Amino acid sequence: MSPSSASGSSASWPTGRWSSLTTPCSGPIGYRYEAGAVTDSSTLRLGRPAAIGLISIVGGLVLWQAAAAAFDNVLFPSATDTLQIFFAQALSGELWIHIGASLARVFAGWAAGGLLGVALGLLIASFRPVRDFFEPTIQFLRFVPAIAWITPFTIWAGVGEVSKVMLITYGVTFMVMLNTMTGVFAIAPNKLRAARCFGAGHAHIFLYVTLPATVPFIVTGLRIGLGNGFMMLIAAEMLASDEGLGFLIFTSRLYMATDLIFLGILALGTVGLICDYGIQAVFKRGFGRYLRA
Repeated sequence: MSPSSASGSSASWPTGRWSSLTTPCSGPIGYRYEAGAVTDSSTLRLGRPAAIGLISIVGGLVLWQAAAAAFDNVLFPSATDTLQIFFAQALSGELWIHIGASLARVFAGWAAGGLLGVALGLLIASFRPVRDFFEPTIQFLRFVPAIAWITPFTIWAGVGEVSKVMLITYGVTFMVMLNTMTGVFAIAPNKLRAARCFGAGHAHIFLYVTLPATVPFIVTGLRIGLGNGFMMLIAAEMLASDEGLGFLIFTSRLYMATDLIFLGILALGTVGLICDYGIQAVFKRGFGRYLRA
């Protein structure tokens, strides 16, 4: 077998080289492999995306710094100035107060909206009479922006935490519900027929066919819903709050403190990125066999 035909996939492979075996009369009669160091493919698979992501972050900071040089620092603070105030606020502890308050609100609303969205999505998509009954109401509410409910929620629940969580819950629910419904509708009919042919009842079909097939769509809906929850969080904190990243951004504009505004934006993006990666890791560990690679 020649080197060009020697291929395969495994967890690790030797990084050696092929050399030909020759005789004085007949020339090459075969090949032999001179093994070298063994490289772990899983390490390469994990390290390469991390390196690319790090390059992307560093490149973004460099572009930010270069763009800021063309503007007044008051209007567009540089990356170094923003990072400097980031570390100052972090060391003083004030930044963590804002981050903690925002995280508590967004995760409370995200959890409530996620549970409600999954339950409603499965119920509405699985039963046609329920879908026919609720669909007009759902379609109506889906086109009403969550931010439009800030005033009613504030009137009904006050300016405390409940109204903020209600707003986030509203924004998350529809994202999760629609993705869950899409997952149920995407199940191939032959899978359901096959389950019925083997004597599976409604409960078994739901547990062993519908739920596993819907998991990827639910996870996607929860991730999208988390991003939507952060948007609703900022809207709520800008109007009725005394702490949180939205409050930090909104109040900083009154003093033209653009460095603090960019600090809030940087903190939001960083926290959101960490939360998204954390959610992906949790779901891959718990439901990895149901998720597509």
